[in-house]
Amino acid sequence: EQRAARGPERLPPGWRSTARLLCTLALFAAAGGCLLGCLFLPVLRGEYGGLAGDLRASAEASFSLAGLGAAAYDADPIASPPTRRLSQLVFFLTTLGCPLGWLALLATRSLAALSRGRRRQLARWSELLYAWSTHEVLAVCLFNSALELGQYFQYLLDPRCEPINALLREYFADQLSEPKCLSIRATTGPGTFVLAAAAAVSTAAGLQMHFSMRRTAAATLPVAASPLGSAPELASDYSPPPDPQSAEGVEEAATDRSPPSEAAPALALPGQ
Repeated sequence: EQRAARGPERLPPGWRSTARLLCTLALFAAAGGCLLGCLFLPVLRGEYGGLAGDLRASAEASFSLAGLGAAAYDADPIASPPTRRLSQLVFFLTTLGCPLGWLALLATRSLAALSRGRRRQLARWSELLYAWSTHEVLAVCLFNSALELGQYFQYLLDPRCEPINALLREYFADQLSEPKCLSIRATTGPGTFVLAAAAAVSTAAGLQMHFSMRRTAAATLPVAASPLGSAPELASDYSPPPDPQSAEGVEEAATDRSPPSEAAPALALPGQ
């Protein structure tokens, strides 16, 4: 009865912080697993229509993160092979390497018993890796690509394919799925939603841990001593002077005024 009157028992502060830390680390592990899974899950799908789509063996194509990274090598055929390899490496580092390294450093800093200097180094490195992480930017770009990629290709191809499109509309309209030389419809795959969820969870949990670490570091910093020493204390019997316009000030000024000295010579007036 007494326990029911006191209400539900709460965990001690130490247990609450431990449970919060374990939940954050579980979110880190889930986000890292989702990022690795996006290497193989399709994040973008394209459906080819028109003459080129009907001539292809398969009118559909899907790309995972690994497929997008492989396509980044052929994105600029004019560039040299080392430059294309560099762009491919930057893509994988910013979308997968930096986010996974950031989560790993945060987990290591939370679990391992490290010195204060080493913890500060890990905090600086984790902030640097988070600054170069673009997994959330990639998720936004994939959602936007599903809306505008088809329109972009039509803008590029329609002026050049208009003579061919006129012939296709006149002679092959009933034989093609679409009387055009090429049309593309882009849709998002399940990997895009997994990537967006992983980016949201990792960013929210990681920033919360960053802020908690900053608060802890600020609370444990020693208070810097004043370079001029301690300020001198005022005397306990000190009181400010009275206002000369007040009644007390006028009365005090009248009582403190000394009478004229009797030895002072009197001024002689003219005619006296």
